[in-house]
Amino acid sequence: MSSVVLTTKAASTARDWFFEHTTLETLVGFILPENASSSALATRIWMRYWKEATVKGFGVRAYRMVRDERAGS
Repeated sequence: MSSVVLTTKAASTARDWFFEHTTLETLVGFILPENASSSALATRIWMRYWKEATVKGFGVRAYRMVRDERAGS
């Protein structure tokens, strides 16, 4: 099994756990702009680019998924 398949499965499992075990409405991930692999992973698990942000002094791209959007994943 390739590393892309493994990381996608792991991220999908974490996403599913989040929505099944919390009542929070939004899952958010912060990714450094130069980390193209993580950005691609976020979109593979149906997270959408949301906005640019600053987290602890680092410029990041925020990706998110709202609970209602999960039905399409």
